[in-house]
Amino acid sequence: MLFHETRVKARADRLKYRLRKEEKFLVVLDDVWKKLDLVDVGIAFEDDQKGCMILSTSRFQDVLGNHMSLQKNFPVELLSKDEAWDWFSKIVEDDSTMNSETQLLANQIAEECGCLPTAILTVERALKNKSLSSWKDALRQL
Repeated sequence: MLFHETRVKARADRLKYRLRKEEKFLVVLDDVWKKLDLVDVGIAFEDDQKGCMILSTSRFQDVLGNHMSLQKNFPVELLSKDEAWDWFSKIVEDDSTMNSETQLLANQIAEECGCLPTAILTVERALKNKSLSSWKDALRQL
């Protein structure tokens, strides 16, 4: 569902109307950075909406706490060093600038990302198809 409204209230009203019409729905709230009042954004569960679910992701555990009626928590664990490198290398494998020196830097960068999946993905996206000097600069900054 795409929203063209710019005001939060207008979006909330439209979402609330749409959700009331559906028997079952899944709302995905991806990468939530701060506490969110679901009613304010148009998500108010009624007693007759048993087939309705919300999937929320956040890098901050406290954001998805009890205020959002969290029922199940699936924490993302750190990757092992081998997993981090495997994932990083798969993401950049089609990078046309990848050579032996860049690959060495990529391995060091993957390690500097602390085996955090989100950090690896963010850095990879920033460096894909960039010059060797960009890779060196990124490693220095990490």
